[in-house]
Amino acid sequence: MPDDDLITAIEEAAVVPENWPRVLEQLAILAGADAAAVWTLSPAGKLGSITTPSYAAAHADYLANGSHLDNMRPRRALAGRHAGFLTDLELCSPEELAQDPIYQRFIKPYAFDWTAGTAIPVPSGDIIVFDMARGGDTPFSRGDMEVLDPYRPYLARAALLASRQGLERARAATDAMELIGLPAAVLAPGGRALSVNAPFEALSPRVTARAFGLVGLADPAAEALLAQAYAAIDQAASPVPRSVPMPATEHGPALIVHIVPLRHDARDVFTGGSIMMLVTEVTSPGVPQTELLTGLFDLTPAESRLARAVAAGQALSDIAATGRTSIGTLRTQLKSVMAKTGTRRQGDLVRLLLAAAPPSRDSD
Repeated sequence: MPDDDLITAIEEAAVVPENWPRVLEQLAILAGADAAAVWTLSPAGKLGSITTPSYAAAHADYLANGSHLDNMRPRRALAGRHAGFLTDLELCSPEELAQDPIYQRFIKPYAFDWTAGTAIPVPSGDIIVFDMARGGDTPFSRGDMEVLDPYRPYLARAALLASRQGLERARAATDAMELIGLPAAVLAPGGRALSVNAPFEALSPRVTARAFGLVGLADPAAEALLAQAYAAIDQAASPVPRSVPMPATEHGPALIVHIVPLRHDARDVFTGGSIMMLVTEVTSPGVPQTELLTGLFDLTPAESRLARAVAAGQALSDIAATGRTSIGTLRTQLKSVMAKTGTRRQGDLVRLLLAAAPPSRDSD
C-alpha cells in the first residue's frame, strides 16, 4: 500500500516545485538509490529537470555537454510501453551499457554504476522521465521497481502540472493559471469552481460549471468517476482514479480530466482552493489511448498490458495463453480496468482506448 505521507508530498510538489528534491530523496530511499531526478520535455522541446543534491553535478554536466546524445534507455522504455519503472538491465545488455557514451561519460565518472526509471508520455505531448542511480556492485532489482510502481500515476499528474509551470513556483493563482497553458480550474472542496482559465471555459458543453458553480462533465460515466474523485479527495492513497477519461464526441476529441489535490504550501498559491483540475486533449490521430492510460491512469502494469491487448482486438483466451495468466485473473483485471475508466461493456472500453467515436448504443 502506498505511503499516504509520500503521496501528499508528491501532490504538494505539483504546485511547489522546490519540494521535488525532498520527494525524490524519499523515492530514492524506497528503491535503494543514491540519487534521483525528474526530467520534463515539452512539445516545443523545452527540457527541465530537478534533482536530489547527490545528482546535481552529473546532471549539470550532462545538460551542458551531453544532452545531444541519444539516450537509449528512455527511448526503449517508451517503445516497450511498460506501465511502470524499469531497471537499466531490463532495457539494455551489460555490453550495451559498457559502450553507452552517456553511461561512460556522465554516470560512471560520478560514482554511479546502475540506473533505473520510468518514461511517461502524456496527452499534451509532454514526456516525463523519473531517473534514479546507485553506486556499487548490486544493480537495481525487479523488486525495487515494484515498490515504486504504485506512485507512478501520482508522479505523472504532479510532474505534468509542475512541468507546465516550468518547474518554477507560481507567484499567485493568476500567474499559475497562465503558466500552465492547459485548460485548468481551481476548485473548492466538493468541486465548486473558484477560478478557471480561458481554455477551460472553451471546453463547454463537455466540461461545465453547473448550479452553485460545481464543475461537471457531460459524459455520464466520466461524471460518476469525477464524483468519486471529489468524495475521496482527502484520502491520499485512495483506490479511486484521479484521472478521468472522456470519449470523443461531435464536440471534440477525447479528453482526460486530472484531479490534483492542493496540499499544504500549495494552498498558499491558490487561496481557498483544495483541488486543481487539469484537462488534456487526446489529439494525435491513430495513437491508442492505452499509451496515455499507462502514464496517467491508476492502472497497474498488468491492467495496462491487458487494456492494450483488448484494444488490439485480442480475445481473453488468447491473452491468457500468451501471458500464462488464467482467464479468471484476466476477467478480474478487466473488471477493474472498466471500473477505472467508467465503461460498462468491452466494446465501449475499446472505443475509449482507441480515442475513436463516442460509444454507440448498440456496442457489445
